[in-house]
Amino acid sequence: MHVLIYGNRRSIVTDRLRKELYRVVSLERIEEYSTLPSLSNSLRMPPMNQSIAVLLALSREELAGLLSIRDLLYDILVILIMPDRDKDTISSAHALRPRFVTFADSDFEDVAAVLGKMLELMESRIAWEERGKEDDQS
Repeated sequence: MHVLIYGNRRSIVTDRLRKELYRVVSLERIEEYSTLPSLSNSLRMPPMNQSIAVLLALSREELAGLLSIRDLLYDILVILIMPDRDKDTISSAHALRPRFVTFADSDFEDVAAVLGKMLELMESRIAWEERGKEDDQS
């Protein structure tokens, strides 16, 4: 299981997000993308295991770009960080089917907490499924 992080590399906001996420996820489980084409290419590869994507859209244009690849995010759990609190922005963002939404001006402690909980739940589910496979083989 791995965590995809999308955000502008040269942004102070992305640096704050990265710092919070590194508290709950080990570096070997993180894949970082700073451009939409690199994220898209990665999402087109066959998945090795389940993924969670933390997507940081610092502008409406970045959010529109993410919306343009929403089909590639279909099987991925999404945490979305939005650029503003405008009703239209929030409404359009729901097309990404995010499991959690926050905004770029947050401190991202909530994002780290939600991500940590999501990872725990996914690991528990994987362990439960593997136990079921072992029981079936017995």
